[in-house]
Amino acid sequence: MQKNSKFMLDILSPREKEIFLLKDKGMSERQIANKLGLSRVAIRTYWKRARKKVDDIFKLICYNESKLKTKWNKTIEYRCGTRSKDGC
Repeated sequence: MQKNSKFMLDILSPREKEIFLLKDKGMSERQIANKLGLSRVAIRTYWKRARKKVDDIFKLICYNESKLKTKWNKTIEYRCGTRSKDGC
């Protein structure tokens, strides 16, 4: 897992985080179920919830970054009168 992505795990429940990290290590649903004493259906449910939360946060970050870039480009255009590669 990438170092910059770890903050996204803070939104997960402790069980979702545990399963997410085990899946990240390459464990299968069956291995995780055996390790944690849960059913494969429960593992699959936790995994789906965790993925949705992380995906939603990732989409939000990407959306906000694109908005900032758009706002920055408009500011440069306003100040410089034109868009250029090297700013003004």
